[in-house]
Amino acid sequence: MRKVLVVEDGLIIALHLQKLLDNHGYKVIGKLKYGEEVEQVVKEQEPDLLILDIMLEGEMSGIESASIIRKFSNVPIIFMSALTDPETLKDVSYISNSIKLNKPFEEDILLKTVADMLT
Repeated sequence: MRKVLVVEDGLIIALHLQKLLDNHGYKVIGKLKYGEEVEQVVKEQEPDLLILDIMLEGEMSGIESASIIRKFSNVPIIFMSALTDPETLKDVSYISNSIKLNKPFEEDILLKTVADMLT
């Protein structure tokens, strides 16, 4: 069973993602809401995939968290955000092995993207 770490500060969205992924054979190994927590959990749990919001609680954004993770892991990352400004899109493009999906998301597109990133 493939392990997914969800980093999302919106409780309802995080629970929705967990239920959706659980129902499709993935194991959600954590739901975090602070960018500062991501590095340690990735090192300890070694997820197969991250679903990472860009705007998080705390001081660190999802993009900053991903930059730190890239120093030691190439785990696939799906960024999820309503942000579509050119600067955010440029910043996301610098993170290897990642893709950005817009919020609100469509379940079938997210599930296809998860499957594609894990192959």
